Amino acid sequence: ANNGISYYNNAMSYYNAGSELTALAGFGQAMAVFDSTYSDALSMQSSYINLTGEYASAVSNLISATRNYKNSVDAMVNHIGNGSYGSSGANTYSSSAYSYMQSVYSFLRSQGR
Repeated sequence: ANNGISYYNNAMSYYNAGSELTALAGFGQAMAVFDSTYSDALSMQSSYINLTGEYASAVSNLISATRNYKNSVDAMVNHIGNGSYGSSGANTYSSSAYSYMQSVYSFLRSQGR
């Protein structure tokens, strides 16, 4: 997920600088990572039914984070594709995703990772 977040942040920087085509390429890279992470997390959730509470919570938070990042990317791509100006709604999704990822990072730190 970290690579996806880096791609997403870079794409937003390009978008904010007015380089929409470069931003779209970055959003595409971010989406590829988020799709893969989301799929892996869903698989983990369904494959490991007996996860303890904190592990299950971390996986659930990862699913929520990547889902929100995917929604944010979709919002930005649609926003650019429509030639819109102003707010795309992406910030709401990315803020939520950030919050979920902080919970995942906290769990990983507690596990010494």
